[in-house]
Amino acid sequence: MEEAIEKITNDELSINAASLQYKIPYGTLYNKYKGLHGKTPGGQPVFTHQEELAILRAAATCGDWGFPLTLFDLRMFAKAHLDRQGKIIERFSNNLPGVEWAISVLKRHKHSYGQRLSTNIKRSRATVGRESLNKYFDNLHSEIENVPPSNIFNYDESNMADDPGKKNVYIEEE
Repeated sequence: MEEAIEKITNDELSINAASLQYKIPYGTLYNKYKGLHGKTPGGQPVFTHQEELAILRAAATCGDWGFPLTLFDLRMFAKAHLDRQGKIIERFSNNLPGVEWAISVLKRHKHSYGQRLSTNIKRSRATVGRESLNKYFDNLHSEIENVPPSNIFNYDESNMADDPGKKNVYIEEE
C-alpha cells in the first residue's frame, strides 16, 4: 500500500495503474491518496493516545508510591481530566467513563499496563526506602504548593483500602 501511494505521489503511476499492479482496489488507493477516511474502524476513542498514556502513567505512579488503584480509580482519573478540560462526553454518565472504557484502554495498552490481584502485606515485608520517600515528598511539595490548607486532608497511612482482602488493581507492566 505504502509503495503504491509513494509511486502515485511521485507521478510514476496513476491510481488506476497502481490499483492493477498492486492488486489494491481503486477506491482504497484513491481514499488513501486523498487522505479520506483516516479514522480507525469502530467507535472512536474519547482521548488521544497521548492523553490515555498520561492518565495511565499518573495512575501507575500511585501504584509505585504504594497505593495501587482499581479500575474505578482509573475511571475517576479520566473523569477528572475531562472535568478540568471542560469537556462533557454525552456517552459517559455524569462524565464518568464506564468499566468497558477502562477495560478497552487497558487492552489498547496491554503491553505497558494491566491488572493484577493485590493483597495486603505485613509492614515488615514492605520495602520503602529513603529515595522513594524523598521522591514522594518532593513531588507532594510541588503538587500542593498553591493548595490552601483547608483543602488538605489527613489520613491514617497504615491502609486506605475499604476491604483489606484481595482486589484487582491497576499496574504498570515491567
